[in-house]
Amino acid sequence: MINNFHQILDDVHQVLYNQKNNSNIASFLYEAIDTEFYIFTKFLADIFLTMKSMIMVFQSEYVTLNETKNQLTMVISSIISDFIESETISPTYGIHLKKYMEHILWTCLNVFLLQQPYFQKFHFPS
Repeated sequence: MINNFHQILDDVHQVLYNQKNNSNIASFLYEAIDTEFYIFTKFLADIFLTMKSMIMVFQSEYVTLNETKNQLTMVISSIISDFIESETISPTYGIHLKKYMEHILWTCLNVFLLQQPYFQKFHFPS
C-alpha cells in the first residue's frame, strides 16, 4: 500500500485541506501530514521498491539458497548505497525521496528568490 500511497499523497492532503473546517478528523489528519510524514512515506516507498525483487524471488515455487543469498546481498547493498552515508560515499536517497527533496529545495529557492527585489519581476515555475 505504501508503494502506491506516496503517489496520491498530495491529492489526499488537498482533500483533507478542503474538509478540515467541516470535520475534526480531517483537520487532525491534515495537520498530521507534515514534512516529516512526507519524507517517511517517500523513504518507505523506496525501501519497498528495493525489496520488491527479493519478494518476487521468495514468491516463486523453487528458491535456492544461493538465490536467497544473492537477493539479500543485493537488497542490503542497495539500501546502504541509497540511505546510509559513509566516509567516502554520500547516500543517493532512492528515487521517490530524492525527487521530494529536490522539489523541496526548488520550492525553498523559489521563495527566497521571489523575496529578492531583482527577481520579483520574474515568474519561477513550481
